Amino acid sequence: MKKLIFSVLAVAAMASCSKSELVERPVVDGDVAIKLTSEVLTVKQATKAPFEGITATDSLVARVIASTTSGAFDPTGAAKWHDDTICFVNGSDTKAVGYNPSRAYPTDGSSVFLCGLYPASMTDWKNFSTSVSGTPAVSKTTVEYTFDGKTDVMLAAQVETKKSEVLATPAVYEKLVFNHMLTKLVIRAKAKTEAAIKDFGGITEIVLTKANGLTPNTTMLGTLNDGTADPSKAAHFTVPDTMAFYTFDNTTTPGTAAATDSVFTAKKVALTVVDGTKVTVAPSIGYSMVAPIIADGTEDYELLVKTEKNPKGFPVKINLKDAAGNAFTGSTQGKAFVVTILFESTPIEALGEVTDWENIVLPDDITIK
Repeated sequence: MKKLIFSVLAVAAMASCSKSELVERPVVDGDVAIKLTSEVLTVKQATKAPFEGITATDSLVARVIASTTSGAFDPTGAAKWHDDTICFVNGSDTKAVGYNPSRAYPTDGSSVFLCGLYPASMTDWKNFSTSVSGTPAVSKTTVEYTFDGKTDVMLAAQVETKKSEVLATPAVYEKLVFNHMLTKLVIRAKAKTEAAIKDFGGITEIVLTKANGLTPNTTMLGTLNDGTADPSKAAHFTVPDTMAFYTFDNTTTPGTAAATDSVFTAKKVALTVVDGTKVTVAPSIGYSMVAPIIADGTEDYELLVKTEKNPKGFPVKINLKDAAGNAFTGSTQGKAFVVTILFESTPIEALGEVTDWENIVLPDDITIK
């Protein structure tokens, strides 16, 4: 598992691309292979957890769909030129990489349009739909992805490239820029006294029960042309039930916790007394990748936190704050929030603070008494 570089949400390390994936096979003489550079915005990479960045040990394997028509990315459509994964390794922000086996540009010199999807699954992205409208005609493709709380979801907007560009001196390669579609919620927990630990016991479950006062969503409708999934439009995120949280495998040293794929109910997490002398920072205990919302800083998200002694659980309402301590308003997409829950032996208050995807500023505590 990958070290949590932003200290908030677990990152499962994606294994580097295998040697066979890094060696491109030659194309037919005279053909020119399609190649791209890449960039991940706001944060960087992973397998089943948030992607924390392309490094010497962590590569980004993304699904890249190529089309001969702008905006037409239906893998079953007539415009499809290619649909396969590309392994973006360390340095691929400047050094272009391509499909393996390689795929050449059209021999007539026409443009190829490409978009990126992460995770790279060929089966989990469903219901591709291409529509054509306007004069002149413009194609737009949407696609659905159902997320599970432990999987980062990213899209890279369409880029246009052609054979003549890569044959130029110097060669010009287009860049796929991946943006995070979801919101990271990370939970830290601490007890005020040893008595509180006895009163509550270990934490047994955390689930997200509300988002903007409504049932949380888990199915995203993304638009491949511009690499977006708009949280302000209800149709873009469909309603399920609750969203699970997942555990870290090291909760003793804040900033070093590693992600697991174990749902929180799979193990009890003991509370720690944080009194400023023994432990100065509450340990991270759980994370979830959830649907973004348009926040107003008032009860933006709500959790249900269960403990051994309180199996029915406590509602924890989260009022999102920005780094300056003011109410956070606007879209939470691509942002990370850290919520620290303080257990005391007596109403529940919740405060979260928005952070950059990679960095963390500790939030105020949420008190459970």
